[in-house]
Amino acid sequence: MLNFLQKGLSKIFGNKSNRDIKTLEPIVAQINEHFLSYQNISLDELRQKTQDFKFRIKEYLSEIDKEISES
Repeated sequence: MLNFLQKGLSKIFGNKSNRDIKTLEPIVAQINEHFLSYQNISLDELRQKTQDFKFRIKEYLSEIDKEISES
């Protein structure tokens, strides 16, 4: 009886897995767009982008690293 009720409610409201998929679909779409844009660049350009990303991450974390070192 409880199983029947649970199945009925999941058909109406969806289950956790379906809600998670709906949440992630826009993110996957963005990732796929980026993937397509990087397919057409050369290896040298990709290496440069990697260095740029590393620099941006380092800059972003510098304030946090400073706080940690001062603690």
